[in-house]
Amino acid sequence: MKKLGIVYLVSLYAAQAPFLIAFILPFSQKSTITSYNPYFLTGFILEGISIILGLVYGIVLLANVLTPELRDYRFAMILKFALIPYFVINFYLSTLTVGGLLNPWLAWSAFLVVPLLVSLTYAVMLISSISNVVALIRDIIQKKRTFRDSLMILIFHFFFVFDDLGAILLFIQERKKYATPPSLKPLKGNVETFSSTFTRSFLEFLSLGFYDDVSLEQGIKIWH
Repeated sequence: MKKLGIVYLVSLYAAQAPFLIAFILPFSQKSTITSYNPYFLTGFILEGISIILGLVYGIVLLANVLTPELRDYRFAMILKFALIPYFVINFYLSTLTVGGLLNPWLAWSAFLVVPLLVSLTYAVMLISSISNVVALIRDIIQKKRTFRDSLMILIFHFFFVFDDLGAILLFIQERKKYATPPSLKPLKGNVETFSSTFTRSFLEFLSLGFYDDVSLEQGIKIWH
């Protein structure tokens, strides 16, 4: 599933490349009207491929609701981070496209193009959220989570920008649920130095957030 997600991510960026080149061409003195045709044609073909891959990837993720205990919050979060530049470039290209439709002869097409651009962009965001949404719903059904505690994160996954925050919160919650940092014995009796206190807090954060194999006792010894 990860490989398919990576292929889908690459296809999204690949589809943007020809359009970026086409919009850069006007700055070249050698560009002509026919210079745009190969880039736009290639862009539309790659866009079609990315849409098909997105549908396949989305169906695979939805099918995982039938697969017990199959989840990967880390990859879902990384995928959303990797899509941030894509959405920035997409906004730039969409702005240029809509600006080109301000011509009186093309203005009518804006009513078709703008909803299409918004729908395709939202679909990309939604596909990247399916994995976490399916996992949350499955946990609620299996009573591993309460609906009240999961509602905010679930809603976040359906809105731009907030979906990244929702993915981060969900990842941190799951790591805290399964992480069991070892307890520390007091250093120098019952008094801890500032450095040992700081190290304790810092390593607890690491052990709960990203590194399962961090030993707090070893960290304190290394710090000193």
